Amino acid sequence: MKSERKCSWVKRIWVGSILAIFIFSFLITFNSAIFTVLGQMAGFTDLATAWANKDISDLLSANILSGYPDGSFRPEAPITRAEFAKMVVVAFSSPSETVPSFADVCVDYWASSYISRAQAQGWISGFPDGSFRPQDSLTRAQAISVLVRIAKWQPESWKHPVAASCWASDEVAAAWVHSVVQASDPYIDLQRPFADQIASRQEVAAFLNRTVSFLKTTPFLTQPMKAPPAQTEVLPDQKEQQLLTLLNRERQANQLPAILLDHQLMEFAQSYAEEMGTTSFFSHDSPVSGSFQHRVCTLFDQGFTLVGENLGKAMDSGSKYTVEQIVENLHKDLMGSSSHRANILGNWTLAGLGFYQDGSLFLIVEVFGNR
Repeated sequence: MKSERKCSWVKRIWVGSILAIFIFSFLITFNSAIFTVLGQMAGFTDLATAWANKDISDLLSANILSGYPDGSFRPEAPITRAEFAKMVVVAFSSPSETVPSFADVCVDYWASSYISRAQAQGWISGFPDGSFRPQDSLTRAQAISVLVRIAKWQPESWKHPVAASCWASDEVAAAWVHSVVQASDPYIDLQRPFADQIASRQEVAAFLNRTVSFLKTTPFLTQPMKAPPAQTEVLPDQKEQQLLTLLNRERQANQLPAILLDHQLMEFAQSYAEEMGTTSFFSHDSPVSGSFQHRVCTLFDQGFTLVGENLGKAMDSGSKYTVEQIVENLHKDLMGSSSHRANILGNWTLAGLGFYQDGSLFLIVEVFGNR
C-alpha cells in the first residue's frame, strides 16, 4: 500500500466462519526540509463552518494567512499564484530584494519580493512564454508541486486515482503519502481526478499547514542519514522462513529478485507486532510509539530511504487452523488486494517479519525497505 502523513485503510475478509483477517499496508518516502514560522493571532467571521478551520486558524496565528477588510476569510474563494508565493515564503523563508525574472512581474508589484525569493529557492517556475501570471488562480496541482519541492519529498512513481492524468501526478502521490492530501478531505472523489482544478483558500491552507506541521514535528529529518550498519546473516525461525518463502515465491513468479531479511527491519517488525498485541490495538498509528511516519524515522536514521508496511490480524477462536495455515491464509489475502500486492511485489531489496500470538490472536507485520 502506497503513505507519516497517515494514509492507511482497512480491508476485512472472513475465511470460513471463524478466521477473520484484517490487513493494512503503508508506504512512505523520506527526505529533508527546513522551515521557519513567525506570526500573531488573528480571527475572521466566516470560519465556523469551514472544514479546514483548524488549518486556517494555525496559519492565521502564524501570520502566514490574511483575510479581507470586511473581516471575512472567504474559505471557498480561489487564491492567486502571487498570494501563494507570499504564503510559502512567509512560512519557509523571507522576502528577497532582488527582482524576479518573469516578464509580467515588475519591481513595484506588491508580491515581487516574495515571487523573487520563491523563484530563487527553486520552489516556483513560470510558463514557457516567460510569464508567471501572478493574478491567475492557483490550481491544486500547482500548490502541491511547490510544497513537495519545499519539503524535498521524493516524487512517487505510482499513480493515485485523484491525479492519474495530471502533469503533477508524481508530486500529488508524494503529497498523499505524507498526508498533505487526505482521503477524508471533502473535495476528494477517488473516481475523478481533482489535481488540475482551482484550489480554494481553505484547501491551500490545509495543504500548507499539514506540510508545516509535518516538518515541525519531525525536525530530525533535516539531519544527514547515518551510514548503514554492517549486515550479518539473519537466521529466521519456522514462521519467518515460511512467510519469506511465500513472499519470494510470488516475486519469482513475477520475475522479481528475491528479498533478503534485514536485522533492523526484523527488529522493527517484531517490536511493533508485540506492541500491538500487548497494547490491544491494530493500526499503523500507535497510541504508544506514534504515527507510522514517526516510527519509521528510526529506520531513515539507519540509512533506509524507502519503507513499506503490511499488517495482518487473524482470530482463530476455535483453534481449527494451524499456525502454518494462518500464515498462508494471511499471505493469500494480502496478495488478493492490489495495494498490498503492490507492496509485496514492489522494488524492494530487504524485509523484516514480525509475529505475535496470544491464544486465538495472531498478528503479523511485514516491513519492506531499501537503503
